[in-house]
Amino acid sequence: PAALSHLLIEMKSNFKNVILDLPRSLVADYPMLISESDEIILVSDLTLPATRDVVRFISFCKSVSPNVKIKIVINKANGVGQVEVDKKDFEATIEQKVDWEIPFDAKLMIQVAKSGKILSQAAKSSKISKILHTICSTIAGKSDVVKKQDSIWEKIGLAKNK
Repeated sequence: PAALSHLLIEMKSNFKNVILDLPRSLVADYPMLISESDEIILVSDLTLPATRDVVRFISFCKSVSPNVKIKIVINKANGVGQVEVDKKDFEATIEQKVDWEIPFDAKLMIQVAKSGKILSQAAKSSKISKILHTICSTIAGKSDVVKKQDSIWEKIGLAKNK
């Protein structure tokens, strides 16, 4: 724990952002990882066990660091057979809104794997890539998070005012 604490202190002094990708078990063994965090991005899915785990993890985080900001990412948000809990029920159970939803797209992921490229190169305009870009921009603190593009009618000045 002392070496890990020292490593985190050094990283925080040298970098604007330090991102740790941690399994649940490690967090329970080293609560200082939570207490040293300003923000936590918790990735889950819409299954019953995951919902239970999110409730427990949020409770643990709040007990270790009451002021920590927790953001929720739902992975495989529309996966057939993988959604056991409705999003509204999930949010009511965890008492927090979901910040981002990453859709399940098996065909796209197979195409990306076959291309030998990373997702952001192989499927730059896909919904998944856009959401991941938004998440990364938010983490990096950029204000130019994926903006809605003007329609062709807005570009030529013929859009109807709402």
